[in-house]
Amino acid sequence: MKRRSNLRVETFATARKVLLETFQTGPRAVGVEYENAAGQVVQVKASKEVIVSAGALHSPQLLMLSGIGPSHHLKNLNVDVVSDLPVGEGLMDHPDVLGVQYKCGPPLCVHDWETREEDLRQYNSSREGALAAANMLQLMAFLRSHKARPWTGHQPDLQLIFLGNTQTEVITPSCLLMDSWRLNRVIVLVSLMRPESRGWVRLNASDPHAAPLVKLNYFGDDQGHDLDTVVEGLQFALRLEAPLRKTGLSLDKTNNPQCARFPMGSDGFLRCLARTSTVTAWHWSGTCRMGRANDPRAVVDSQLRVRGVSGLRVVDASVMPYITSGNTNAPTIMLAEVAADLIKRAQS
Repeated sequence: MKRRSNLRVETFATARKVLLETFQTGPRAVGVEYENAAGQVVQVKASKEVIVSAGALHSPQLLMLSGIGPSHHLKNLNVDVVSDLPVGEGLMDHPDVLGVQYKCGPPLCVHDWETREEDLRQYNSSREGALAAANMLQLMAFLRSHKARPWTGHQPDLQLIFLGNTQTEVITPSCLLMDSWRLNRVIVLVSLMRPESRGWVRLNASDPHAAPLVKLNYFGDDQGHDLDTVVEGLQFALRLEAPLRKTGLSLDKTNNPQCARFPMGSDGFLRCLARTSTVTAWHWSGTCRMGRANDPRAVVDSQLRVRGVSGLRVVDASVMPYITSGNTNAPTIMLAEVAADLIKRAQS
């Protein structure tokens, strides 16, 4: 790739806005304005198209900074409105509940790195052994709960991931759990695959350096379907106590003091657990939704072209109308491959 004469990668740069011009046929994207590493504002012109691939949080931010988004919101920030579209609405994610923990000890779980010198030596010499394992994803399960909607077919609506404690140095800084994470534990993470709650992304200011406002709105659906589904997943994780006990694991009944007022395993306890131990899966999507011309929620069409603005496409997970029933990485790669074919076909 680095030998391609038509490719230039600008690092440590911040995109400020998409450059738009108005023609008789309507607005058209003609380039991008960005700030380079030296703080200089640079404009680059596009001979064919501008493609926005900044992710489900920053693609809507960039579009709104360019005047493409909800008109009332843009006017409040004194941003000139070019196209009134529901940019930033419909934010989806897979809420991860880090609630059910099982205690374990040597040799099954060893968190004391001083006792793992042999594992370290083996990994350093051959890249094999216990430390070569992807502890976060070694064991998982996809489930279809009793709360699953009929229109989802046979798709799972829950994912259970078993986290070994050698991953906690990576995860702990980003979650709400307490010191027990630094002990010998196996955590059964319950992830909601088909959330009905929707959040949003909005501009915090018209300054491109200002982080956008983000509302994930976990468990915010009117019917409480999302929370009910997660509770069923947590119940399943608790039912694993008997078989896991045979392997040397035991249920940790003290891991969340915030929920201690509820009996362990009760409906109130599990709902409290979900509300106090949920973190993001970093699977943000849906904020530049793809849809038909008569869909008031749609930002891009089936060719990923921004509605009402020519020469501009969005290619990332923000265009997903519904989040996938699993990790979003591979589907996003697939989406990019399809987008490449669409662009080549349009230019041929």
